[in-house]
Amino acid sequence: MGMLMYDSEYIVLNRRSVLKLPLAAPLLRAGEPADKIKITGFEIHKVSVRWRDLMFVEVHTNAGITGLGEATLESRTDIAESVLRWLEPEYVGLDPAGPEQHWNRIYYLATRWRNGPALMTGLSAIDQALWDIEAKRLGVPLHRLLGGPIQKEQRVYFTHWDASISREKREIAALVDLAAQTKAQGWTAVKYTLPQAGFELERIDRDVAELAAIRKVFNSHVDIGLECAETFTVRSDSDGERDRPLPPVIPRRACLA
Repeated sequence: MGMLMYDSEYIVLNRRSVLKLPLAAPLLRAGEPADKIKITGFEIHKVSVRWRDLMFVEVHTNAGITGLGEATLESRTDIAESVLRWLEPEYVGLDPAGPEQHWNRIYYLATRWRNGPALMTGLSAIDQALWDIEAKRLGVPLHRLLGGPIQKEQRVYFTHWDASISREKREIAALVDLAAQTKAQGWTAVKYTLPQAGFELERIDRDVAELAAIRKVFNSHVDIGLECAETFTVRSDSDGERDRPLPPVIPRRACLA
């Protein structure tokens, strides 16, 4: 605190009195960022690839920086899109900086009905986009903001590996030929969804036979991931493991527990 002669009067210098001075306004304006960024809106893109409906959201800003996030919710695309439109007013006009603050603000304060696949899909997509904006704003790769790359190289797998074979032409011979091509192309891992047609025990017998033939071609050079899509019962899952042991595979969502 101090004393200042202003317009022939002494005034006490403290925070409140300084803010009332005419010279304070330009000082305050000088302290504000001239390029303050604000979110202006969302742009939603939907595309179908084979049987999958994909959705992405672009978060636009007044600075021309755009962030991209994925909002795919298979077979529930329209619901996920409505979530994005519902959330959009909660972001427009705000600075995109601080993605975690935005997450907490929406997750904990926007509504107490905060769970469920649709809401979390939309919220996650926006979160991705905000992190993308933050990285572009700072001019650094996004992984720098998340602690840096853990691995310089990342192993990838051939997803939906058997999609090129139609249901009518799905035979062990066709799978064996595809396995030989895949191995020759240098892939080290594949993943595919087990066919769901037929009774459960019939399906298990068919799956085991197909896998045995595929594994014979791949040997130990190619790993196999199985998407079981929660289509087996707990009993058949355990019986299958005991009575019909599978070749070495990596199962995913075998049964609905």
